[in-house]
Amino acid sequence: MDSLANPFEDKTDGPDLEPHYGEPVELEGRYEIDPISGSKRFQGCWLVLDDGTRYVVAYRPRREHFPFADKRVRVRGRPYTPGRDTQHIMATHLEVHSIELAPGEEPYPHPPDEPPAPAQARSAAELADLVGRWVQVSGVLTWLENDPDGHFGRARLRLADGTDLPASSVPIQQWQAHLEQAVTVTSRLEQCPEGLFLAGPHKIRP
Repeated sequence: MDSLANPFEDKTDGPDLEPHYGEPVELEGRYEIDPISGSKRFQGCWLVLDDGTRYVVAYRPRREHFPFADKRVRVRGRPYTPGRDTQHIMATHLEVHSIELAPGEEPYPHPPDEPPAPAQARSAAELADLVGRWVQVSGVLTWLENDPDGHFGRARLRLADGTDLPASSVPIQQWQAHLEQAVTVTSRLEQCPEGLFLAGPHKIRP
């Protein structure tokens, strides 16, 4: 899993000053745009393959790619590793040479002015097919607990069907005002051995 809570890493040692490029590839997968920004305003654009492999293709949303958001696409380009002095996230990068809708994928009726909103979910059944994707989850914020640093912590949402959905690395001060209230949280849905959880970054609203 790529790091989302603290994605940037400064490369301050080692010999690799220049980026390293792999061989040209042709890949097919889903084009995903992060709906909210994380650490250092990173708001990534990703190519997500069927096996879950994720390539970051841009660090900010690109308007020319909005027609591909949440669509299956075919991309030609080169995987690469940024150079040592380039601040970058710990993820596989892809230099895009061309992008098009995959065969059989229907275009949007009208070119979108912004990326589509994440899927909405209010129950475990609605979450079942959304693992690894951005979601908007509605429920009641029933529990908060600080991590040792005191700024971030853990939380739990109770969904309409009674499911308790944990969330990690939540900003405690911001979320405290919503305790015991009905809220909608925008976040990445992930799975660990204990079950589903919201991995963040997060956006909470009444």
